[in-house]
Amino acid sequence: MSCDAINTRQVSAWNATIKQGANFRHTLRFRDESGAPVDITGCVIRWACRPTFDSNTLTASMSTTDGRITLDDAVGGIWSFDLPASITAAITAGRYVHDAEIQWPSGRVEPLWEGAFTVTREGVRGVIP
Repeated sequence: MSCDAINTRQVSAWNATIKQGANFRHTLRFRDESGAPVDITGCVIRWACRPTFDSNTLTASMSTTDGRITLDDAVGGIWSFDLPASITAAITAGRYVHDAEIQWPSGRVEPLWEGAFTVTREGVRGVIP
């Protein structure tokens, strides 16, 4: 299975860079090895960001249960995530790690990706509109 919007396979590295105070938003599509959409109806998708994989400190997270990850067309395998600017503004600039997983209706959990998550400083913070 692959997510074609990021051109990756499960457990592949996906390194991301965002700016403080900016939305971290993507739309993805699951496809099987033949290219056909994978039905993700009833799936739970979770994403977490931490200083290190061994850290108990959660820097940011999102999931289908908190509404930041949505199954836009579950039968067509299309889903999206949006970490809002209000959350990214509160993350200290630096390098973190992140990973995502999917839980199928059967209860089986599979990793989707892991990698580095770099947050760069926001220069316009505190500017009066």
